[in-house]
Amino acid sequence: MSDEIRQDSPDLPVPAPDPMPVPGPVPELAPAANGWRELGEVLWLSFPIIMTMLSYTAMQFADVMMVGWHSQPELSAVGAASSCLFLIGSLLMGTLSIANTFVGQSMGRGRPRDAPRYVWQAVYLAFIWGAAALLLRPLAPAIFAWADHAPHVQEHEITYFRYGLFRVAPVGFIYALSAFYQATKRPVVPMITAVIGGAVNVALNYILIFGKLGVREMGIEGAAIATILASCFQAVLMFGAFLSGPTHRAYGSRTAWGLDLTKMWRMIRFGIPAGLTWSLENASWTLFVMKVIGSLGKDALAAQNATIQILHMSFMPVIGLNIGIQAIVGQHIGMGDHDGAKRRAYRAVAVGVGFMVFMGIMFVLFRRPLIGLFCRRGTGEGIIRMGGTMLIFAAMFQAFDALFIMSYGALKGAGDTRFPMFVTIGCTWLMFIPLAMVFVFVLKMGVAGAWLAVTLYIAVAGSITFWRLTSDAWRKIDIFRADRGETSAD
Repeated sequence: MSDEIRQDSPDLPVPAPDPMPVPGPVPELAPAANGWRELGEVLWLSFPIIMTMLSYTAMQFADVMMVGWHSQPELSAVGAASSCLFLIGSLLMGTLSIANTFVGQSMGRGRPRDAPRYVWQAVYLAFIWGAAALLLRPLAPAIFAWADHAPHVQEHEITYFRYGLFRVAPVGFIYALSAFYQATKRPVVPMITAVIGGAVNVALNYILIFGKLGVREMGIEGAAIATILASCFQAVLMFGAFLSGPTHRAYGSRTAWGLDLTKMWRMIRFGIPAGLTWSLENASWTLFVMKVIGSLGKDALAAQNATIQILHMSFMPVIGLNIGIQAIVGQHIGMGDHDGAKRRAYRAVAVGVGFMVFMGIMFVLFRRPLIGLFCRRGTGEGIIRMGGTMLIFAAMFQAFDALFIMSYGALKGAGDTRFPMFVTIGCTWLMFIPLAMVFVFVLKMGVAGAWLAVTLYIAVAGSITFWRLTSDAWRKIDIFRADRGETSAD
């Protein structure tokens, strides 16, 4: 099939772009009716993505909760092992997330057939990185020996980590395909596959962790295997949808598979700063969990892991909004509507902040029963107490976390990925980690000191990133400048 759309083919199933704004100055705040329409556009696209994020949250929540029911040492282990795995995958996922920007801006420019070409390059990068990640399996004992956790906890960490490396490639695959559907305004596809994958994961967890239906009881090993199988199943479903007849007729998804080093390099160039933002932040968080929290004992590790799963209920839906506004900003910039992109970004920021502030209040009010979900009945009082302290500090930074997440999504939609990277480097490595070590190792402030450092770091990072969004510096960035034979100066 040729690269051009056949005349007798059905119309492209792509929603028509919003009309271009009338030339002239655009007020900072549009009239009320237009404002509601723009907010509706943001929520309409973001809702399925939010549901996708909630499905991932439920899958991980179920993993950790069921592991906690099986044994407390395994609950302590799964947090540090997950942090290490996410550190390895975050460079890939952050880099591939830029596919959303390229697909969105390609659609805005009226070039839908370019969209699957970028997705295929992202798929190839996912397989390359996934294969490289497997080379780390022999290093697992050395990694967790360095953490110096209790020997029986290290044993579980090594097991979970070694299995989890097999999940890097399918997760990257899912990220690449999700970016396509999100930026082409069909986020229902990844939502449906995520819900199915989550259901498969919970069922497999029950069977493999606790040894049901004639399968041996596998504990944390079973949780890792269940997550791998569910992720692969979800990737297969999404790939099938990507190659389906309607998608191929609209975008040429089956014929766009050729390796295109120019497009791949363009994605790497703009995506690597986003990947470094994620990976550097997660490197600091991994160090924080393994050495700072780990120094406070296995109960602190278990409380940390339970708290993070609870916080997923707050920030994962906002990450859904982040992905949605990235696509919307990319589409409007592709159409040349920078003012419309900014207005929609502001409305998404307001929704994200409002939601996370509400969740912060819930965390404070229900902190003990929430942490108690991860402990077997009648046990874990130390875990509940420390986890409750963590949730109080988490409530303090919810608004700033929303500012960072939403502003970063809008900036990434514009291709502005370098500035957030520098903010992350500065706030994590020059502020967060040094403060955490001083508060815990010098001032002996325990869990409260550790999470005070988290709160201060997120407050500063969120404020600076939101300032960048308001500054309009991102308007100067053009990710397709090379197509016009110009030298990029971004």
